[in-house]
Amino acid sequence: MICRQFRKDRRLNNQSAHRAGASADSDASAGCSISGRVEKNLPCLFLVVALALGVPFTFLNPPLQAPDEFAHFFRAYGVSEGQFVAHDTTSVPQGVVELVREFPPKLETDHRVREQDLIIAAHEPLQESYPAAVRNEGMGMYSFVPYLSAAAAIRLGRLFSVSPLVLLYLGRLANAITYVLLVYLALRLLPDFRFLLFCLALVPTALSQGNSLSTDAISFAVAFLFAAYLLKLAVDPAVSRIQHRHQAALGVLIVLAALCKADIILLLLAGLISSRTFSSVRARYFSLGCYAALAIATTAGWNFINAHNLQLWQAARLQLGISLTGNWQFVLQHPLLFLGAAYRTIQFHAFHYLDNFVSTVGWLAASIPAWAIWSYFALLLIVAFTQTRYVVFALWQKVLLAAVVSAGMASVFIMLWGFETPASYAQQFVLAGVGHVPGVQGRHFIPFAFPCLLILSNTKLRLNARWLPVLLTVGTICLTSGATWMTIRHTFYVPDVATRFTGSFEGCLVKKPGNGSDALAVYFIENGRKRPVTSVDWVRAKGLKWPSALKVVRPEELDAIPSGPNLP
Repeated sequence: MICRQFRKDRRLNNQSAHRAGASADSDASAGCSISGRVEKNLPCLFLVVALALGVPFTFLNPPLQAPDEFAHFFRAYGVSEGQFVAHDTTSVPQGVVELVREFPPKLETDHRVREQDLIIAAHEPLQESYPAAVRNEGMGMYSFVPYLSAAAAIRLGRLFSVSPLVLLYLGRLANAITYVLLVYLALRLLPDFRFLLFCLALVPTALSQGNSLSTDAISFAVAFLFAAYLLKLAVDPAVSRIQHRHQAALGVLIVLAALCKADIILLLLAGLISSRTFSSVRARYFSLGCYAALAIATTAGWNFINAHNLQLWQAARLQLGISLTGNWQFVLQHPLLFLGAAYRTIQFHAFHYLDNFVSTVGWLAASIPAWAIWSYFALLLIVAFTQTRYVVFALWQKVLLAAVVSAGMASVFIMLWGFETPASYAQQFVLAGVGHVPGVQGRHFIPFAFPCLLILSNTKLRLNARWLPVLLTVGTICLTSGATWMTIRHTFYVPDVATRFTGSFEGCLVKKPGNGSDALAVYFIENGRKRPVTSVDWVRAKGLKWPSALKVVRPEELDAIPSGPNLP
């Protein structure tokens, strides 16, 4: 639990406990790796660093290139129109549909982006008078709560008739601000382990998702806040007795977590709260039962209200050969086979999960350099081992933390098994003792990373310094974020050399020199892309003289220009 000198203080009144905690905190912080003053300022430092490193993700990530971001855009737009329970179809402006066509999922496989493309898209009309009905079963099953901040920003943008791209950026910024403020509050609430949460909340995956329209922006932040408040009730010496205000605040967080896709399994951390903070042991178990009942009631209540959308989503999965009920029955009927598939999945994808945990580029489009992944992973381990100020967990509490992490990871694998596994795959491979659990990504484990790293916490290993750990940490965070930015630019954007060549040949007919097969292809450079010319009649209709208008360019120059669709 907490160090022995606080165990007696638990029996004192609030004022005495506060004085004892403050005194012990001062004594402990004197020998800790970072001073109490530095740790006190970590929430404010987080605001600065998170905004400085996070906002670039808002504009550097190409439009709609976070996982499922186009679908989140549709859902957020619907919420901005008051569709708190999603309709069968969502009515969005034609301009939004055209933005999705221009920047489709896995954009890097279609074409590369130029800054000029974004400038043009930023001036495209929204076309609200020409609505288009889109189906969005995947996001229709989610609560409206994690979309509220983005929807409010989108609603504001619609008042000024901004372009679809600007609406997207406004929604991203609103989610970013919400993410930063919720994590700031979590850091303020934590009595210890602030430095660990500081590092975890600044992992590039959390920042990139936090600066997107994905619900991960809110669910990650709510998970951090939920865990932080439970730890405050469990280990803060100032909380000598659970008051009504604590119960009310925890109740609000339980409802929020249940509605924001934050894994409600984190509620098991309430088991860390000692019986001494309740009026009796019976009151403790009664309260824990009420917390669980509230979580179940909130989840069941939303599923009841949203039952129609859940049925639509299940029907959409059935069309892909995926039966949710059948998949979960498979887990119950063949638990050992499922565990074997989960083990093989972890064994085969371990580094991939670590990569995706540290940094997410597009729809898992690329990986950042291995040195950046291992550097951040090492940073988290070092901070977990050396940056505890005074809280010492008992063995049973670490066992409970391990149980929470195990239950959380199991829930991820079970849910993704149900959502993503075709029946034919389960029958053909998993029943034969081979095959994996599809759809699992490293970012899914971020909500459980905090309690997982708490298992390593101790007060014996310390780096005796003040600002040095903070400076080294911020430096590592900046380097990893910088590596992610460079990977994004390399993956999605036209290289500078290609931009220079494109500008030189815009509006021209071009070909390679020679008489080979490659040299026979003729292209027209339009909007920074080389579009194959299929007819001389099109050239003449364009007002160009054939063949005198044709320019011969060096192969490396033409190859550097991204390809576009064939001309008519």
